[in-house]
Amino acid sequence: ILGLYHIRLILFLLFLSKVLENCRWLCYNEYDIVETDEEEQ
Repeated sequence: ILGLYHIRLILFLLFLSKVLENCRWLCYNEYDIVETDEEEQ
């Protein structure tokens, strides 16, 4: 049971890190788009 728990924990941490990476990438893209829009004006 402990082994399964550890595997689940590792999978959850990997999933969480992927989600955080995606959020950071999306936020960075939005910020980048806003910057280019301001430059055009």
